[in-house]
Amino acid sequence: LYPLYYGDFKQAMTLFDRENMSLLPTNIGAGAFETDTTKIRVIDRFDVQLTDTEAFVAGSFTAISDQKGNINTEATPTTTNHKEK
Repeated sequence: LYPLYYGDFKQAMTLFDRENMSLLPTNIGAGAFETDTTKIRVIDRFDVQLTDTEAFVAGSFTAISDQKGNINTEATPTTTNHKEK
């Protein structure tokens, strides 16, 4: 089962920041000392709440069929030869 959502998602939901982002660098652990690098761990918490449930629709389908594309990808000449008189 494959989900499909279509609509105006800026109207449908709001993203809320739940906490300030936390950064924790290390140049000792997680193999950073051996490779002479500094690694940074980032933790960010957020939440998404629906604000307008009529701004989008949800559907699903059960199969994705392999189909030939209907776009011509072959190059076609865009100029013509004109004989000068």
